[in-house]
Amino acid sequence: MRVVDFLLGVAAPLIVIFLTPTVLAARSKLQTGNWLAWTERLSLSTVGWFVGTIALWFMAVGVRRRLRCMSEGSVGISSARAPLGGWVEVGAVSYAGVKWRLRAPRGVPYSVRPASVEAAELEADLPPRCPRCETEVEENPRFWGGYSWSCIRCGFRKHNRDSYYLEASRAERLARRGWEEAARGSPP
Repeated sequence: MRVVDFLLGVAAPLIVIFLTPTVLAARSKLQTGNWLAWTERLSLSTVGWFVGTIALWFMAVGVRRRLRCMSEGSVGISSARAPLGGWVEVGAVSYAGVKWRLRAPRGVPYSVRPASVEAAELEADLPPRCPRCETEVEENPRFWGGYSWSCIRCGFRKHNRDSYYLEASRAERLARRGWEEAARGSPP
């Protein structure tokens, strides 16, 4: 966190909160000789307005921070792999309420039998597919955190805490385990 961001985002609100009553008490002491003379004359509605204003200010700061975080986004870490022979679809797995197509590198001479695919070679294709119509799902960040996945064809909508990039790695792990069990001949 940069120093300026810290001062404007954290320190400034705290300074305002602590200085306001201090300044009011000091002014009261200078004018009347009593530290609490001004606070004794405040009505309940004035205190309510003061507390309400501070609460609204904190909410506005929180909303502004959340909007800034959403606009900056998170690029994340990703890697792209392009095998020489391309990809071939070898199956699908349902996870996190959507379908993930599984693919493996196509070997040379450009044919792949599912039995010849190693579990470690499996990848979940992105983006995931709608469980109703198999259309690619769109991902949009939600204001209060998490993501909204939606299908533009059938209107399917799902809210998820994690991005589908993270969920893809989880789907891959489940698919690899299922692939290993199938290769050994044991029931999944």
